[in-house]
Parts: sequence; C-alpha cells; structure tokens
Amino acid sequence: MFARKGYLIVLLLVFGCTGPIEERDYEGSITRGLPALAFHLLKSDEPEHLGGIVMSQGDFAELMRRQAQARGLALDENKIQIRSADLAERALRKAKSRLESLRKELDARKFDWTAARLVGVSVKRVGLSRKRVEYDASSTYPHVDIYLAIESKGQSIVVKLDDCFYVNGHRRLADGFVMENDP
Repeated sequence: MFARKGYLIVLLLVFGCTGPIEERDYEGSITRGLPALAFHLLKSDEPEHLGGIVMSQGDFAELMRRQAQARGLALDENKIQIRSADLAERALRKAKSRLESLRKELDARKFDWTAARLVGVSVKRVGLSRKRVEYDASSTYPHVDIYLAIESKGQSIVVKLDDCFYVNGHRRLADGFVMENDP
C-alpha cells in the first residue's frame, strides 16, 4: 500500500510540476545580446548599425592576445594593433555586404520583414560538434555559429551568424550573415 502511495506521489510530482509546454517567446526572452540585435538589424535593414554587433579592433586584439598566449607565442603589440585594425575593417565590410545580399535575396522572395518574428535561436560550437543546441545567453564558449529561425506570413528562413566570438565580456560577429537551406 505504501509503495503505491509513493508511486502516486512521484507521478503527481512529475506531471504536476511540468505543466503545459509553452512556445518560447524569443523576442521577449532574448532582449539583449547578439541574436536579438542581429534580428532587429535584419528586420530594420539599417546596415549603419552593424558596428554594434561586429567585432571591433579591441575585440580582435584581445582574441589575438588570447590565442598567442594559449600557444605560448611572444606578443608584438604593434603587429597586433595593425592586424586587429585590418580584421575589424574587413569584418565590418563583409558583414555589410552579406547583409545587403541576404536582404536582396529575401526581398526577391517577397519575404515580409514587417511581420517577421524570431521563433528560435540555436548554436553550433565551432570545432566541437555538428549538432545545434538551444542558445544560452550566459554561455562563454569562445567560438560559435548562431542560427536565427525567422517566420513571416507562412515563410520560414534560417539565418546563420557565421563565426561569433565571446571576447571582452560579449559575443560579437566576426564574419557575416548566411542564408541556410534548412528552415
């Protein structure tokens, strides 16, 4: 008799605590960070605001310092500054170019950005796994690709934020926007 009561209590706890599964509101729950900023940038089509999500010269310099230190290499600060300035300029140029071509492709498909909503965010750790996992805003894993699942009036797309690095306390885009084939 007692065993049956224990079993019943466990069932009540399991089913009572889980409750109904609700669809996650990504726009409401991810209000900061790279995924939300990138989505709003895509939606608003304002490439002049790319500087807020693309890695800066300071970000690239810090990343280069960490890589050199991890490999036990000597640091030449002048070379780091010159190289990081070049990388930051190229990253911004590439992100702008990729954003413009992505928007043109989606405009040709009649994708309605006014009704677009972010319905999912996932990541793939570069170099570790081919599997995508749900986005975790608190993750400090150094190098990921972020996937934004976006829907608008029955159309679904997936946009990959290619090569995102966690550096200087925030995650930034180092490469650009890529349209994925598998929504």
